Amino acid sequence: MSFNLSDMLFAIINFAAMAFILNKVLFKPVLKVLDDRQNMINAVHRQAWEAKQEAEADREQYSLEMKKLRIQTQEIMERALKAGEESKNIIIADAKANAESMMQRTREELELEKEKAKQELRSEVAELAVLAAGKLVQQTLRAEDHEKLIEEFIHEVGDPT
Repeated sequence: MSFNLSDMLFAIINFAAMAFILNKVLFKPVLKVLDDRQNMINAVHRQAWEAKQEAEADREQYSLEMKKLRIQTQEIMERALKAGEESKNIIIADAKANAESMMQRTREELELEKEKAKQELRSEVAELAVLAAGKLVQQTLRAEDHEKLIEEFIHEVGDPT
């Protein structure tokens, strides 16, 4: 095996030409595809990170809004309970006032009925007394007539015992 300079020079030139051609035809397009792919992956990662940041911001905003809604709901419920209690107290007070006025009217009506019954009883007793006196005046009284008159009077008026 001899070392031939021309063969070596030919091999070096051949190698350089092949490296130049491979570099232009193969390496640069492959590197360009790989760079494009890397840029696309980086863009997707950046978009995913931005979406994640936006989702976290939305979640925090949603959480704050939910807290506000809970507070508002609690306030509304407290106002409704307070209004209900006030309404209940008003209704109870009105019912008590109505019941008291009804009781007062009933007492007054009973008192009037009682007075009316007393007046009727007085007038009936007076009529009976007048009738009894009239009978006494018309008759001469003997002891047995007197007893008979008393029995009739008791029978007409009714026995109080």
